[in-house]
Amino acid sequence: MKKVLVISGHPALGKGSTANAAIISEFQKLCPNAEIRDLGSLAPDFKFDVKAEQQALVNADIVIIQFPVYWYSVPALLKKWAEDVLEHGFAYGTGGDKLHGKDFILSCTFGAGKDAYEPKTAAGHTVNELFASQYESAQMIGMHVRGTVVSYGMMYIPGVSSDQDKAKVLDSAKDHAQRLFSLVSTL
Repeated sequence: MKKVLVISGHPALGKGSTANAAIISEFQKLCPNAEIRDLGSLAPDFKFDVKAEQQALVNADIVIIQFPVYWYSVPALLKKWAEDVLEHGFAYGTGGDKLHGKDFILSCTFGAGKDAYEPKTAAGHTVNELFASQYESAQMIGMHVRGTVVSYGMMYIPGVSSDQDKAKVLDSAKDHAQRLFSLVSTL
């Protein structure tokens, strides 16, 4: 299998995430050789080891960006990672061809149910339109966009949500990881 890199954009994966942590855990069971980069643990202060992040990208054949959707976008930590790591001379511009030909998959979770986002959001946008900038950026730096894996209703709040809510989220996370692995397996 190709070398798989998962960039987790959740700012508190080990502390504040049920859904995204479960997706990554389940995916790693299915794809044990995948490298997981937990940005919240690696850079809680938003200061990245740019060279280490770039090397992880260079070593990968398939790059998966995994994140919870915050306010119809990626978390600030993930945005900052992209701004710092995908720099001129590495990802684009003169000599910036290090990611050319790599496969790109967007994998995300929404807290609300599917009916809040499909077929269109309240503002009239599709989910793919919400992430057009991520797809465009991937293509601009020479990556091949291979798909999106989305799960809805992935909110569990300890002390507020029920045990049934948690069980549903965990089941959905397992399904999400399986769909993600199935997509990776086709590449």
